[in-house]
Order: sequence, then structure tokens, then C-alpha cells
Amino acid sequence: HANEPQLHDADPDLGWTLRPGRHVWRQPAPGLGDLEITIKPDRSRATGPDRPGAGSATQRAVAVIGGSWMFGFGLSDEQTFAWKLQHRLARRRVLNLAVTGYGAYQSWLALKRRIVSGQDDIGVVLYGLIHAHALRNVADYSWRKSMYFVNANRNLGALAFPYVTLNGDGPLRHHGPEGYTQSAAAVWFPVWRLVEDFAQRLTHDRSDSAQAATLRLLR
Repeated sequence: HANEPQLHDADPDLGWTLRPGRHVWRQPAPGLGDLEITIKPDRSRATGPDRPGAGSATQRAVAVIGGSWMFGFGLSDEQTFAWKLQHRLARRRVLNLAVTGYGAYQSWLALKRRIVSGQDDIGVVLYGLIHAHALRNVADYSWRKSMYFVNANRNLGALAFPYVTLNGDGPLRHHGPEGYTQSAAAVWFPVWRLVEDFAQRLTHDRSDSAQAATLRLLR
């Protein structure tokens, strides 16, 4: 996307997180105006103007989690679902913890980190599930490759991500961040590039197990 700002920082556990700051996306497409994307110091997206005492201290917060749809990719702050929800729920604090590119597993890890740290008292969680999250949750070959070629030249903070794999009838196996790789030789020699790509397809094609793993995650 033309003129897209750098929105991500690498994270050793989550793969990436949002980069704090007021980001302006200048004319994301012909005929469209600039977009304003405000990432707060706590790495959540803004859900309303900063007001002292906003929300009720006696009511637990609402957390919005998920990927691009819940984040509001391609929208200015005030156009996002979380911002509009905060407007409707004036007595509650609404947190937009969604991050572009996240699936269910990354969303859960990020939410868990926030709760364990005692950063927020969260009472309601709204997760936006889409079909593509299944492949993200298991770091399928197709998603690894897509993230690499989309971000390698524009967003180095979002190349590797954590994932789960099935373990028979036992608990899911949890894995740290990994991503698609391409050696220097593959850049210069197309045949070697094909060899590396084929090897990663054989190793990381998990499309058959993606749905089952996602259902386990959502239990």
C-alpha cells in the first residue's frame, strides 16, 4: 500500500506489536483522504479522545481483540468499531487491542500478557474471528510466505509469529515466533530459491490441521 506508515515493532514473544505514536497514512488510495492512526503508549489503538477519568472505575473494561478487521485497517481512528463502541458505552473503558496480522493465538497471547501484568481489569472480550485466522494460528506455509513478501521491504517488525500445532489428543504444542526465510543465495539464483521454497512448503504445510487447532484454541 502506497505511503503506508510503519505500524509494527518486533516482539520476542508475540512476533510484533503496534508502534506507539500518531501515524498519518497519506492518501492510501487515489481519491481518498489521509488516515490518522493513533497508537497509545501502551500499544493499544485509541478508542476516543483522551479525557481525564474517562470510563467508570467500577465497571470492568471491554477488550476488542483480533486482526485487521477489529483493528480497523484502512480506517481513521474515529471510524473503527472500537471507537464507535466506546462512544456507545460511555461508562465503560473500551480497549482496542487488535493488531493487524494477528490470529486467535497471537491475540490470546497478547491479551494474557496484559491481564497477567495487571495493566487492566478486563471483564468482556470481543474477538473478531475470520476464516484466515486458522492458517495464522498454525503458521501455515502460505501465511509465512505471504507475510515475508508483504513485509520484507516495508515492515521488518512483522515477519515472524508464534503458533500452535496439534499433539494428538493431548494439549496443543506452543511454539515461539518463526517465519518464512530466504537465503542470500536464493535471492541471486532462481533455482535455489525454488528449492528453498519447496522445502519450506513440505515442512510447514499445515492447512489440514489448521481448523482443528483453531477449534482447540477457542474452547
